Amino acid sequence: GFKGVSKAQNHHGEMKTWRVIIACNKQDYVVGSFFKTAEDAAIAYDLASHILFKENGLRNFPGLDLKTIISRNKEIFGERLQTSKSKYISLLNSFLSTNN
Repeated sequence: GFKGVSKAQNHHGEMKTWRVIIACNKQDYVVGSFFKTAEDAAIAYDLASHILFKENGLRNFPGLDLKTIISRNKEIFGERLQTSKSKYISLLNSFLSTNN
């Protein structure tokens, strides 16, 4: 499995998507519960880890460069970047605005 990634249960009890939660300073950040694949969720975790812990963050794909991780996250999150009001999306948008 991947660090920070688990199956997400919908309101019918079905496990159809993947979720990412990351902890920092005794606070949990729900990165999302909508990921279609475990790999997408793991890439989202990797960027969250970088945002919260900089170079000290643990990654699921340590060989993947930050530019590729950012690009994949933009694809994965899509319009959620404009419509979601979650605490993590706010952090992500702030990071993306300074790291194009």
